[in-house]
Amino acid sequence: MFPSAALYFIYLKNTISCISLARASKQRFHALCKKYCLALNGLDNWNRNRTRFAFGGKMCYIWGNKLTDRWEMLGGACMKLTDRLKQIEKYSSAICCIDDIETYIISPEHYSFLIENQELLENLIPSWAMDWVIRYVQVTKKFDALYLAFGHHKNRAVLSFEWEPVLCYEKENTFFHVRYRDSWMCRNCRYVLYAPIIIPLCEADPGFYYETKNRFPDIPPFFQKVPCPKCSSLLQNHLIILE
Repeated sequence: MFPSAALYFIYLKNTISCISLARASKQRFHALCKKYCLALNGLDNWNRNRTRFAFGGKMCYIWGNKLTDRWEMLGGACMKLTDRLKQIEKYSSAICCIDDIETYIISPEHYSFLIENQELLENLIPSWAMDWVIRYVQVTKKFDALYLAFGHHKNRAVLSFEWEPVLCYEKENTFFHVRYRDSWMCRNCRYVLYAPIIIPLCEADPGFYYETKNRFPDIPPFFQKVPCPKCSSLLQNHLIILE
């Protein structure tokens, strides 16, 4: 296989060098992992809370093991949390706590500016949730009582779901999370009711409140079950038909 002993010696030397380099790299990698895990454990003790490996706590380590304000990284983009809050507050007409979810109500006059701010949206929500924002804006233009909003899930372990677009319904200067539908089917007779409908989000999507103190908020009393126009049995969800 080898024409001379010299070539065989060179081949053997290179092979040994590669093996030694791989072992050294593995040792350095293990040492780095151990150091990083110790740093995370220290931050857990510092915050008295899990750091959610590694950006879920109030403090975190980023490049160079530098103790900094919390940063979040999504899809290669990085924006400081305080800067993000300042920008979203700039577009908000109200900030309120709805069923333990800090909710930023976006002012209708700022919808277009928000959509144009792609840097903020890319750092705020996953790319597939952009369609939700567009759809919610279209719905809010039809009904004055509906608003585009962003719920801030502070305790979520998955960063890409920490902020979530949501519709809010205003009644007597109070906001409520809702889900919009343009039709609803009666489970009993299969009759389809075509009408603009809103359903309390705690009933339509209970997972929205999964990491709150009260995982199952009460349904607001003004949401009622209405009878099916065909069979007169009550529809299965509490709802409001918008005029």
